[in-house]
Amino acid sequence: MLRVFIIIALVFSLPLVTHALWYRLRGGSMDEYVQKAPLLVLSLAGALLVFGLLITFASFEGEPPGKPFRPPILKDGRIVPQD
Repeated sequence: MLRVFIIIALVFSLPLVTHALWYRLRGGSMDEYVQKAPLLVLSLAGALLVFGLLITFASFEGEPPGKPFRPPILKDGRIVPQD
């Protein structure tokens, strides 16, 4: 779950970081950037990216529908998936 949270946080911050790097490479100061950054637009762009990521996770993760669930078993003191 922590991995998913970290991925979502990175994807959400991607537009802000990209825009800040572009602004800095263009020659602007970071103090100026903090005051003039289009935070609402960048936040919406990040939210759209996260939404797309969640749709992708939901579409391509897991087993196909209808396949029975086979829980892991305890074998020789270790939890292993069923074959």
